[in-house]
Amino acid sequence: MLARFFSIVMLATPLFLAACDGSGDGPQLAGVSGKVTLDGQPLSDASVEFAPIEVEQVEEGVGGSGGNAATDESGQYTVRTGSQFGLQPGKYLVRIAKTSYDDDGQEMQQIPARYNTESDLEVTIESGGNSSLDFKLESE
Repeated sequence: MLARFFSIVMLATPLFLAACDGSGDGPQLAGVSGKVTLDGQPLSDASVEFAPIEVEQVEEGVGGSGGNAATDESGQYTVRTGSQFGLQPGKYLVRIAKTSYDDDGQEMQQIPARYNTESDLEVTIESGGNSSLDFKLESE
């Protein structure tokens, strides 16, 4: 079921991006998508967070937000800011996480801390978008 949802999202994304011409309220968003791999293998069911470092506010309280995504079974993701696809152009800190739980219900991180809690991954989103922003993570 989850795989079907992500497949629909991946197929529908270009249509949504084409429909968003930036003429509505709020900041103009640029499409951002890509693939996450760990040790060369697609990383499924991971969260990808884009936290703003240098993102301009359009007006007081509007703009400057970060975005989030979840990877599908092939490691593909598409970023959303709130209910819209894309990110405002600017500089972002990226955190990638994948958690599981042990038999005692304790949360365990499946990805090295240098990609999430200690991340220094920074990206710049251009006004035209970044249609292939891939992250190649290494466990060692």
